[in-house]
Amino acid sequence: MQFISYSFFILFPFVVLAYYLFPGKMRPAWLLAAGLFLHIWTEPQHAVRNLAVLLSIGAVMYGAGILLSRTAENSGESSGALPPEGEIRRKRKRILVCSLLYIIGSLVVWKYARMAFPASRSLTAPLGISFYALAAAGYVIDCYRDSSRVEKNPLYCFLFVSFFPLTLSGPIERGRNLIPQFAEPVPFSADRTCEGLSMMLWGFFLKLVLADRMALLVDPVYAAPDAFGGALVLLSIFFYALEIYCDFYGYSCIARGASLILGIRVMENFECPYFSSSIALFWRRWHMSLSSWFRDYIYIPLGGSRRGAAVKYRNILIVFAVSGLWHGTGLTFLIWGLLHGIFQIVEACLMPTRHKLNDMSGILEKSLSHRLLKVIFTFCLTAFAWVFFRAPGLKDVCRIFRGLLHPALYRLTDGTLSGLGLDMPNMVLLLFGLAILIMADSFKFRGFCMRRKIMSQGQWMRWLIYIGGVVLIAVCGIWGAGYSASSFIYSQF
Repeated sequence: MQFISYSFFILFPFVVLAYYLFPGKMRPAWLLAAGLFLHIWTEPQHAVRNLAVLLSIGAVMYGAGILLSRTAENSGESSGALPPEGEIRRKRKRILVCSLLYIIGSLVVWKYARMAFPASRSLTAPLGISFYALAAAGYVIDCYRDSSRVEKNPLYCFLFVSFFPLTLSGPIERGRNLIPQFAEPVPFSADRTCEGLSMMLWGFFLKLVLADRMALLVDPVYAAPDAFGGALVLLSIFFYALEIYCDFYGYSCIARGASLILGIRVMENFECPYFSSSIALFWRRWHMSLSSWFRDYIYIPLGGSRRGAAVKYRNILIVFAVSGLWHGTGLTFLIWGLLHGIFQIVEACLMPTRHKLNDMSGILEKSLSHRLLKVIFTFCLTAFAWVFFRAPGLKDVCRIFRGLLHPALYRLTDGTLSGLGLDMPNMVLLLFGLAILIMADSFKFRGFCMRRKIMSQGQWMRWLIYIGGVVLIAVCGIWGAGYSASSFIYSQF
């Protein structure tokens, strides 16, 4: 059940209404039932398998937490030659390792079985496993580090891995943030509901008006780059960088808005990433739930930056290699991840030299022009790295970059764009929408929340804006017969 589907528009209000009609103690059970129903409804042909994998990971996560809690409570009891602390520590490590082997092993097996066993290439990974497996692994690690974080109620643990707004594409939440909110449901709030609806509305705008409109150009060009000139190939490269941002940011806004309507606050996943002046800053603002997960559970345990530059650079490459493999099984994803790691290493190595050159030349690093140049350069680096992410294989990457050698500027005005669906009205609408996005992100970058500003307006003005937004999306969104909402890009990961 994609967010952009008639099923969601019909069922979500019913879930919300029933949720607030139920007594507080019954609400978590209702959300769990809704999450399990989502897995059945979305892929009925794989429902049994999907539920089995989801519930088994939830059971291992819950069981590991309970065992870690009991070992902490019984830390004074031990037998044998080892001191109590040493034996307990070993037992806790065994629990941690065994549970992570199952959780992460399930993710790896389901994602890579098709590569290892040709006969299984028709298999698809269970719905949302990339996201709820990392959430479950993070919970177990947190319980290992601090047993006070262990949740004793299995209902909340199973709900944590199956919470339906997040299960398809995140954000990848932490147990310490989400589970306490399940345990203490809040009463209905009209203001909170309006805030959640405005988040969802913004997400629908990003997806339907912007992302899917840019896909009209991106998809055909990436499918046959040799048939288009270099100008259109370059345009498609930049458009894809914006498309994936609008697509995934739009999903995150809808997920956070839906959660907020249910009284549950979910972490922010994007903080104006394309306003970043370096690749390192970009990854602090892009898919923040995943970036922080890799930082807390891989980068820091490997030593982070505490053991010298060489170890730091090694850890960066490991993290981004794992990030690339998490996103996909092809070699292109690994290259994409390593490229971002190499970009960060080069940035760190060149930083002292850059500062010296700027001081010698009198360049003010805090000046608007200098910051703007760094933002543009960073965007170009990420846009060209996205080619490896989007292209099906290395041969396609080579075809795309080879296509840049033949500009064919006339293709911008010979009707090719209109033939793909981006005629003049659609192009104007797209540019207008991108201007709105840039303006909204610039306000957010400066700490000004447009959504809350709208909510502070009078009731008539506020609802006029909401209704206008709904009409804009309904009229200008990319719809049509057989439209599948080109399911969100990150749902495939």
